[in-house]
Amino acid sequence: MREKLCSTIQARLAEHNSDIKKAEQEIAQKDYSWSEADSNREKILARLMHLDLGKEYLRRWVAYVLTQNILFSPANSLETVQNSDIYGVYNRLVRLMDDDYSMRMITYLQMISEENWRRFRSPEDNGREMLEIFTLNFNDADVPKSAITLQNWRLNRRDNELIIGLDENDVPQNLFGTTVTTGFDFYRELVKSSAFLNGVTTRIVNQYFPQYTQAQKSHVIDAIVGSNPTRFEDILLQILFSKEYLLNNSRMKMVEETALYLVKSSDFYDKRDFHRSMRDRMDKMHQSPLNYKLGRDNIVPTDTLSFAYYYDFVRRYIMNDAKHDEYNDWDGGWRFAFIAPTIEGTDTIDGLIDYIFETILARHATQEELDTIRNYAVNEARGKYTDMSINNHRLGVTEITMEYLSRLSELYRFEKIEE
Repeated sequence: MREKLCSTIQARLAEHNSDIKKAEQEIAQKDYSWSEADSNREKILARLMHLDLGKEYLRRWVAYVLTQNILFSPANSLETVQNSDIYGVYNRLVRLMDDDYSMRMITYLQMISEENWRRFRSPEDNGREMLEIFTLNFNDADVPKSAITLQNWRLNRRDNELIIGLDENDVPQNLFGTTVTTGFDFYRELVKSSAFLNGVTTRIVNQYFPQYTQAQKSHVIDAIVGSNPTRFEDILLQILFSKEYLLNNSRMKMVEETALYLVKSSDFYDKRDFHRSMRDRMDKMHQSPLNYKLGRDNIVPTDTLSFAYYYDFVRRYIMNDAKHDEYNDWDGGWRFAFIAPTIEGTDTIDGLIDYIFETILARHATQEELDTIRNYAVNEARGKYTDMSINNHRLGVTEITMEYLSRLSELYRFEKIEE
């Protein structure tokens, strides 16, 4: 069963999307923040919700993952970064992946871009960060060498533009097992080096397995590097369909991992300002998208305040939000099709409760859970929900069940699965 599901998803991700234009039209109809930076981030979130599984969805999701990471974060929080840089970095990733560019070429084009230099603004800083981020080279002795090759590169702070002067370095520097002279040489040989593939894979593995020991991470990294991936999606797909991720992962979910699964499982309608609310809560829960200079922390923040915003968003804006007015764009939530009477096995209270558990948590309700929720729905809830042929009764049971599920830790965590 598990293998069939994985193969079905893999097959869909290899097919072209047929709903790109429709998704873009739906995104354009939503209401976003007045701030350009916030609006740009919200539209990227909306795209992941509206686009169905397919090759184009995969690449837009991969671009989103990379821009949360230290690898490609637009660093929107920096004063030198412009609001348009969010789209500059993200859209370039998407376009180049759609054109089937390799990850080495995509990274090279990012390194020579204005957006990269607004993030790391001097030859010393840029050279050091490129070495550390992409090749895990923390040798201080190599930083002056990289800075020499980049001596004619600078960010004009008045106009905030990258200037590449004509006073190029002409003294070869020993880096990456070869010699490099100019900044273009430096970036080109960096992405060609063997350390590049290991560095990129390590950064992504750290993002998805932050709880693993170094020995466990090395096992995953070595397996991926050994397959010689040439594209970012090659790395991400190996992770997503690996035994380590599907069975052995035990960590807090990033909010997108929780939210996107829930909305795509419950026939959810995102009201006009849903994505504005999501971005706002993500900022407050310290999982801010496309914002931090060095990317989001690999460990999901679970301090009291951060998790309170996480829980409040999932409970109030997804789990407990049912759409009642089909013609009101400001009324959102899961639609009645999610619990339609035609769904097999949901003609009893226990059947409906168990169906909701399977859809949301991918497990059956325990007998104790069935008894507790049924008893509340029949004896204590104001509506006395007993007849599953009546829409209001089905709605009442669903609202009670979703309220209960929103309080379970397993909704917010990946737990190791015993085979």
